[in-house]
Amino acid sequence: MRIIQLATADFLQRARSASFIVMLALTSLLSTLFVPPLDANYAVLTIGDHRPLYDSVGISLMFAFTISLALSLFAFYLVRNTVQRDRQTRVGQIIATTQTGSATYLVSKWASNLALLSTNLALMTVMAPLMQLLRAEVMTINIVQLVLPIWLIGLPVLSLVAGVAVLFETIPFLRGGFGNIAYFFVWTFSLASLALTGTDLAIARYDPFGIAYPFFEILAQPNAPVMDTLTLGGGSTRLMPVFDIQPITWSASAIVGRLFWLAVGAGIAALGVLPFDRFAKSHSNRLLANLWEQLRPKRATTAGGAAFEAPRLTPLPADRVRSRFLALVLAELKLLVKGQPWWWLVGLGIIVLVGIFAPNPQLVLVVTIWPVLVWSAMGNREKTHDTMALILTTPQPVMRQLPATYLAGVILSGVLVSGFMLQLMVAGAWLALASVLSGVLLIPAMALAFGTISGTSRLFEIGYLLWWYIALNASAAPALHPMLTEAPAAIPLYVAATAVLLGIATLGRMQNVVQ
Repeated sequence: MRIIQLATADFLQRARSASFIVMLALTSLLSTLFVPPLDANYAVLTIGDHRPLYDSVGISLMFAFTISLALSLFAFYLVRNTVQRDRQTRVGQIIATTQTGSATYLVSKWASNLALLSTNLALMTVMAPLMQLLRAEVMTINIVQLVLPIWLIGLPVLSLVAGVAVLFETIPFLRGGFGNIAYFFVWTFSLASLALTGTDLAIARYDPFGIAYPFFEILAQPNAPVMDTLTLGGGSTRLMPVFDIQPITWSASAIVGRLFWLAVGAGIAALGVLPFDRFAKSHSNRLLANLWEQLRPKRATTAGGAAFEAPRLTPLPADRVRSRFLALVLAELKLLVKGQPWWWLVGLGIIVLVGIFAPNPQLVLVVTIWPVLVWSAMGNREKTHDTMALILTTPQPVMRQLPATYLAGVILSGVLVSGFMLQLMVAGAWLALASVLSGVLLIPAMALAFGTISGTSRLFEIGYLLWWYIALNASAAPALHPMLTEAPAAIPLYVAATAVLLGIATLGRMQNVVQ
């Protein structure tokens, strides 16, 4: 009962936020893209070289597979801050003094996460029949066949995501940006589990993504095309032959398999009781705090409790206001790299040496993931550490401090790929060098803009990881990333994108000043 009460209160608190409305609006917009128009030049779901008929079965599978394979990535970043929010608002310390157990608290957070994600699932359930009527290929709606796959496939996957999000928040080194990156790779490698099912239908029933069982059911249908692949994206809807998928028969064992993963999500969240600190400081920190309380100078008081004389402030001379801009850039650079472990700095040095002695065009792109967590602090560090009021009271916070932050990021980017750029200069590959330089300018601008408008590091971490991963695997389209030096023709586009992103960052900081 207490779990339900805690989960309900947490869900209602999050549902009142503006971000919740934005999330639902984006879900509605994306739902219209899940079912491409009949003359579209893209396809969402392809079975072999066919696309599904836009009837209730086909559309429900398009929604369900997209939820399982794509939403399972983004859902994590939507719900992963619920424990951290209690930590920042000190609500967690109040909860820690009550009789609420750690397992109860964490499972309630899982339930709240799942409820939040289920609102997306419910909205997609409403959008699915609307899209069937809008595309008008088959007008007859079968509610059971339309709803059942969406929830049987989607809900257990979202349960797992909700549980992993809670678990990550209880592990200290996974709470921040490193956890965002770690989940991205966990999700990537988890997709490989689909290949491990082979042709064993018994194993397919317990596929966590819920894709394998309906896929084998489709293969067994008498009218199935000759195919062995199921793909999200690619192709052209208007050019692909249509495959009329017959209704999927969900056996009792298949349903049990989906319910199993639904329960596993709660179990994963409950595992967090092992590393969960229950919002308490470490024993060593308490000892240091007590020692400081004994040793720190006590505030003096005057006889009779008379107040101190108000301090007199001397106006800052005009020549001091025009302080050295270079010193500000260096200070921002120190803030960027401050706190990085020694092995991170060693890794940066190794990357520079590898660029000099073993240059490789593909390797230039690979190494740009190394400083992602450093870049992601740009533009939002002031809000994260609650120093925004101090920054905005400095002289010209928009025209001086913001460019200094950007230039510090550019310097870091330049150092990262300096070895590769040196080799390009020696080889006389000036266009390739210009492409890499445009990347040196673009990535910090992206980090600064995303951090400024979102106030968190997550938007850049998610956005850049996706961009990096797609570019790394899209060898046929080198123009996707400026660090792929085979794409010098896209340099003007990169430069224009840099200018736009810097403009967005400037507007975001100006809005901060106004607020």
